[in-house]
Amino acid sequence: MLTRLVHHLPISLAQSTAENSSSILLVSILLIIAVVALFIGVVWARKRMNPNEDVHGEGFSLADLRQMHKEGHLSDEEYERARAKMVEHLQAAQARRDAARAEAAKQQQQRGMT
Repeated sequence: MLTRLVHHLPISLAQSTAENSSSILLVSILLIIAVVALFIGVVWARKRMNPNEDVHGEGFSLADLRQMHKEGHLSDEEYERARAKMVEHLQAAQARRDAARAEAAKQQQQRGMT
């Protein structure tokens, strides 16, 4: 009986190793999928939490407006309105950044006092 058990032991170990390998592979794949999904979720959440953040690469730059005005695509009045809106937007964005910095400094100073 013992010889029979010892004789079948390598086959059982081989089957067990193959089953373990496939289950480890499956768990690894599921873990990778979960990490990728979490990464995508964090990126999406960060974009939703900061909708007022300046986005580069969209819209016109001041140089673009000047070029369009120079080429005659914008009248003097259109150029001035667009330029004024752009300056207003940049000033508002700077004011938001300054306010956020001031608030962060205030909170840091309060933490230092406690």
